[in-house]
Order: sequence, then structure tokens, then C-alpha cells
Amino acid sequence: MQHWVVEGGYSFPSGHTFNAFLLAMIFSFGILHNTRNVNLRKLYYLPFVRAIGIGVSIVALGAHSILDVTAEALMGVLIAAILLYINITRHLITHKKIVK
Repeated sequence: MQHWVVEGGYSFPSGHTFNAFLLAMIFSFGILHNTRNVNLRKLYYLPFVRAIGIGVSIVALGAHSILDVTAEALMGVLIAAILLYINITRHLITHKKIVK
């Protein structure tokens, strides 16, 4: 690991955190819109618990700072929100008819 730190250092974007929060948003959207059981719908927050755990572990390991992880978490949520705003993406997740 020291070799990579010397070569590139710990860069600002935390890709693991970005991907974790991007997928958490998409999975939560899928849970809320595809689950008919009301009790199972209440589990929409679980992907975020996992994403937060990933962010905390990256900070705990010293791989990134809190600023890196927070910025990329917000970026992941923002990109996912933009993707979910697009009708085609929502259709792929929910399999519902596209409204034009």
C-alpha cells in the first residue's frame, strides 16, 4: 500500500463512497417502488446503512478524510437523483410504463 501512497497519494474523490451512495439511492428507490408489502418497504434505509458503514470504514482506515467521504457521498446522491429523474432509468428500475 505504501507504494501507491508514494506514487499517487490519497486523492480527493473517494470512489468507494461515491459508488456506495449511488447504489444506495437506486436500491432504496427500487425497494420503495417495487415492494408491495408495507413492512418490507420500511427497509428502504438499509442500503444507506451499508453506504454509511463503507464511508466510516474508509475514514477509520485513514484512506480518506471526512471531507473526501462527505463530498463523494453527496455527489453519489446527486448523480443518483439526476438518474432517477430521467424516465428511462425509472422505467428500468420499476418496470412501469413510461409517461410522456
